[in-house]
Amino acid sequence: MSELDVPRDEASLLDAARHAQAEAASLQSPAFDIQETLRDLRTVLLSTDAGALRKSVGFFGRLLGRDIDLQAQSTAMREQLALLVLQARQRGEALDRHNHMLASLRDRLTALAGEFDGAIARHAETESHPTSDHARSRLLESTRLGCALTAAQLGVLVQNGQALSVRYQHMLPQVEGLLVQHRASLAGRVDATRMRDAASLVASIESGIAGLSPSPSATPMHAAAQESP
Repeated sequence: MSELDVPRDEASLLDAARHAQAEAASLQSPAFDIQETLRDLRTVLLSTDAGALRKSVGFFGRLLGRDIDLQAQSTAMREQLALLVLQARQRGEALDRHNHMLASLRDRLTALAGEFDGAIARHAETESHPTSDHARSRLLESTRLGCALTAAQLGVLVQNGQALSVRYQHMLPQVEGLLVQHRASLAGRVDATRMRDAASLVASIESGIAGLSPSPSATPMHAAAQESP
């Protein structure tokens, strides 16, 4: 890339694209932390109903004593309930910040792809040396394609992340209320169904965590798009 004779404005554009692509690759998804918190919340909710807790681990899980382990874990977690609820809040806020960073980076890469379109059009009008100019054209086009592909992938992640955030923020007050109520020993047999329903809600949100991470199949396309000729 450094051997190509490119105008200063194109060099700056290529540099901006490299930085944006590197930033996209370095973003750390909050998926694992959120999944861990949701798993803890679900365990505490299920622990209020011994039958539901046993059912959650399945037949072989019960043979292995997994339900007993979960009960012990949930008892310990209930003793740190305030910290668990605070952690859930903080990770919801981290998800919102992550969504904002993804959206901002998506917009930057979309804008860069548009600037490359302009640079490619200008280059086509002034092409004078077939060999070197063809190499420049390929470099500009491959970088433009890389920006466009990454922006499209980030767009999907933003959409998934925002949808998950809405569900998470809707769930959290309900779960907080039930857990605080349980801690105050106000939850009785009548509330067991509500606890199970809340646990199911948490599990359904946990199942959507996969949408926060890039698809492995997209990585080769990005790498190919960024290769220099």
